[in-house]
Amino acid sequence: VPVIASGGAGTARHVADALATVVADLKPAAIKTGMLATDSVVDAVVSVLGAAPIPLLVVDPVRRSSSGAVLLDDGGWRALGERLVPLATLVTPNRAEAEELAAMAISTEDDAVRAARRIAERGCKAVLVKGGHGPGAQATDLLFDAVTGRVERFEAPRVPGDFHGTGCVLSAAITALLARGLSLVDAVARAKEHVSRALATAEPLGRGRRILRIQPDATD
Repeated sequence: VPVIASGGAGTARHVADALATVVADLKPAAIKTGMLATDSVVDAVVSVLGAAPIPLLVVDPVRRSSSGAVLLDDGGWRALGERLVPLATLVTPNRAEAEELAAMAISTEDDAVRAARRIAERGCKAVLVKGGHGPGAQATDLLFDAVTGRVERFEAPRVPGDFHGTGCVLSAAITALLARGLSLVDAVARAKEHVSRALATAEPLGRGRRILRIQPDATD
């Protein structure tokens, strides 16, 4: 069972203690990090993972919310890029996050691949540049595997609307599938199908963004 480590609440010490307890007790096959808020929380996560390495680590480099609110401050962003990304099996930035991590603009798929390669130079094993915020009728995600040098392309019809949590759901689904033993390519493909189904059945909640309906895969 993957463990989601998110530092939006509580102090860095609380995050470190909670994560260390889970790692020691459950010995998770995979961990996903999400919103980490500050450099002290990033460093707390890095210290725990350094002491007890996890076989599979997915880093979702959450920088801002869909509404533009900053969820990881500048110091935290630097710490994530310098100290957490190098530990990752997979990093899953959206287009804006990939631009910031790679220090380059992305306007084409070739740009996205170059950005993924630059991010991988930080030491992670693979980078998935998500295309949910890009233009066009298709939402195209690009996976660069730094171990093999291969690039894989994943497409799905873009679903119109204003949604909350698509990137988090995608990276969490990838983490769960990797923990179950799927290959990286198969995990990304299955997770993207999962998100497409969730988008198709998303429901509005008051005046806010539509909320994804998470349903078990019928093949599970």
